[in-house]
Amino acid sequence: MKRGGGKDEVGEPQHPPVEVLLAMTGETPAPGEPGADAKWTEHLSGCPTCSELFQELRSWRDAVRRGDAGNAPEAWVRRAQERAVPRSFLAPLNGMFRADVVFDSGRTLAAGTRGDALQGRQWVLATDRLEIELSIAAPEAVEAPPLSGQLLQTEGTPVTLGNCRVVVVEGGRDGAETKTRETGEFLFRKRPSGSFQLRLEGDGWSIVTPVLEP
Repeated sequence: MKRGGGKDEVGEPQHPPVEVLLAMTGETPAPGEPGADAKWTEHLSGCPTCSELFQELRSWRDAVRRGDAGNAPEAWVRRAQERAVPRSFLAPLNGMFRADVVFDSGRTLAAGTRGDALQGRQWVLATDRLEIELSIAAPEAVEAPPLSGQLLQTEGTPVTLGNCRVVVVEGGRDGAETKTRETGEFLFRKRPSGSFQLRLEGDGWSIVTPVLEP
């Protein structure tokens, strides 16, 4: 059985390439791969061999999304993985983003309880692809880092976490700034005096946090 397009040397219709069948199992093709053609959809309905292969490919794709690819060929697993996440995640990170607070230690204490006066406050802030872990020390905690955090990646094409600019914004004005280490960690030697935001800037992207209250 020959796969490609048109007819083979004896005039028999050819079958769609595996890449086309794999593209037909998802909503959109992966970058650089062909999309589904209407002629192949028609071919699939009348070709038991291709129909069987298509069903097998779709089962493997669904297994990849569940985290179990079974004995699927590695190249097919990679293509299915690319389709299991938004295509934008495969592109370099670019643009301006606003992080959302997904954890705030100041709001998780049970009613009627008291926290450690020296513990300070912690936040976790996130965009679709990056996460910021942030901690601010209490004014009384003289030995703790005043303001520290770490930039982490959770999804998508790898992002350089080191050497990113981190700026403290107070009252709408840029204040102290620092750079992240290779692992995304950063540290400020002075605690913000009141409410503040952070702005992180990397190669082609920036993230702004909401206003945070110490």
